[in-house]
Amino acid sequence: MSRRGRSALLVLLVAAAYGASLANDFVFDDAIFVTRDERVRDIAQTHRLFVEPLWGFNDTPGNTHVHQYYRPLQTAPLAVSLALFGDTPIPAHLLNLLVHAANCTLVLWLFGRAGLAPNAAFLAAAIFAVHPAWSEATIWISDIAGLGAALSLLTILRLHAAARAAYAPAITVVFLAGLWCKEVAILAPVLMAADDILLTRARRQRPGYTAKALGYLALIPAFATYATLRVRALGGVLPGLMGEGTFSPPDLAANALALIPSYLRTFAWPFELNMYHDFTAAGSFADPRVIAGLIVAMAVAIGAGFTLRRRPAVAFALIWMAVTTAPYLLVRWPKLNVYAERYTYLPGIGAVLLVALTLNGLNRDRPNLRRATALVACFLLPVFVSVDAARSTDWRDEITVYTKTLGQSARAELIRNNLALRLLETGRHQEGIAQLEELLRIDPDFADAHHNMGLLRLATGEHYKALSAFERARELNPNKPATLLNLGYVYDLLGRREDAVSAYRRLVTTDPRHGPAWYNLAIVALESGQRRNARTAALQVLAINPTDRAAQTLLAQLDRATGAEENTATAQPSVAAAALRAKTREHCARARGLIEQGRLREAEDLLAATAWLDETAALPHHYLANLYYLTNRPVRALASIRKAMRLAPAVELYRRNAARLEKALAESNNRVTP
Repeated sequence: MSRRGRSALLVLLVAAAYGASLANDFVFDDAIFVTRDERVRDIAQTHRLFVEPLWGFNDTPGNTHVHQYYRPLQTAPLAVSLALFGDTPIPAHLLNLLVHAANCTLVLWLFGRAGLAPNAAFLAAAIFAVHPAWSEATIWISDIAGLGAALSLLTILRLHAAARAAYAPAITVVFLAGLWCKEVAILAPVLMAADDILLTRARRQRPGYTAKALGYLALIPAFATYATLRVRALGGVLPGLMGEGTFSPPDLAANALALIPSYLRTFAWPFELNMYHDFTAAGSFADPRVIAGLIVAMAVAIGAGFTLRRRPAVAFALIWMAVTTAPYLLVRWPKLNVYAERYTYLPGIGAVLLVALTLNGLNRDRPNLRRATALVACFLLPVFVSVDAARSTDWRDEITVYTKTLGQSARAELIRNNLALRLLETGRHQEGIAQLEELLRIDPDFADAHHNMGLLRLATGEHYKALSAFERARELNPNKPATLLNLGYVYDLLGRREDAVSAYRRLVTTDPRHGPAWYNLAIVALESGQRRNARTAALQVLAINPTDRAAQTLLAQLDRATGAEENTATAQPSVAAAALRAKTREHCARARGLIEQGRLREAEDLLAATAWLDETAALPHHYLANLYYLTNRPVRALASIRKAMRLAPAVELYRRNAARLEKALAESNNRVTP
């Protein structure tokens, strides 16, 4: 059979094993990107993927994350697919299958280059094509990053092995594309060197020194471009690598060794596959997993050294396994998915090659054993295809894959939290509550779990339980916009207007362009008779989104309102006005007590809410000015005291305080530091 015929058969095997995944939905990261990332949703914004972090869209003012992933080509294909075909996931799944099929044909070439006979190389490549250990990499859309990086590395090796100077520009482009897919593509020069030192020599091939040198030089402009954009996007090469919540160097080493047995186990027995593997950190180098990993690492190192001259292709396979596994052994965030089956995809190329070369050596003078090996391989192929097809079904949608995963990994906090959200969306509220109750039993300080519990309790009409959940979520993550927005809504629902305004005001202070919070403030102000504040908030909404119909309607309603004077307090009945003023004085006195107790944030929230609910009162602004001055915010203090002066121009105290602040700020601005 010709090489093209073998390649065609590999493509058919991939289709048989993973074709069912074309019917699957977006899941996990896929679903987040296509629903929440405006750079993916709007093709006009897609260029930002090349200058921003992968998860940068999650950042909000006051809630900026440390990012380590810069992978434009992980999500750019999704953006193109959405622009051309809409929200269907079929094109994205098809792309994964095509890239995996391309990788399989390149693996077939690599195995032949390593010295396997055509039929042996084909059987080994076929095993690689359908081995269930990396089924996750093929059927999960978001791992186009890993598939793309593998395609880049294999293509670079193919071009470099040809030893043609004309291929140098292509190597530059392919290397940059690989780096834009996933960081592991940085291994290109290492694998190129291993090919030059081992496989070229084993094949007695002329080195072609000039062309080879150009191949290495071609990597430099791609890396320089990538490194420049990465540092710009992330603020560093690997920001937060040794930050809070990460391991110390000795613990990193111990846990890296502890992960090695997981790779061997998945490769050797790929029948109990799991989306999310629970991880228990190794406490010391005496941990059995660490000892086992150390033994394996030493065996690989000794084996590579022993075969370096005797069997260079075997040494190449061992080196491939070692260098492509190493990046995945760095345990950066112990609470996240430390080991994933998709990480075995690239190391699996070396592992399959090692097994094939070993069997080839054993079978060289044993034709019966060679035939038996071929029969075993032919038996494994349909078994693996059936496992892959079942695995594709397991990933049909988020509820299906999350439910199965939790049956295998009970501590998978992130998965349980995501499942609860999906159950909320599908109206299965009690099931979602049960999932979060179990999650909070495992991790009581999981902020997002409390937030989502609030959403579920709100959906079931349990408003006080929802309030308790949102308040706990705010304690754990004070600046999460969604929590503050929902907290304000529940407060308002329960008649706690001041608390609702406090939550909304804190949100717009953190994120001044949060339209929903401004709109809710407008509604509260309107319903409280504070038309001026309602107008101010509605105009803020329109400044953020000029086409917001609800804000336009609200402004029109204000314009039509009878007696919409500049100062609406005169339109209120005197009894109501007196009651409002008494409540304002009461709140200001309470805020003063909070300031004296050092509870400054609570005092600030209370005063801001009081000012919003009584727009003619100067006293809350006076107290806010004092608070801002105490907390070394003189500019805000001056703005507040000026607001108090406008509302009560006859109060001499306000004028004196404003004059002092103006003088202090002027002196501060004019002060020259020697």
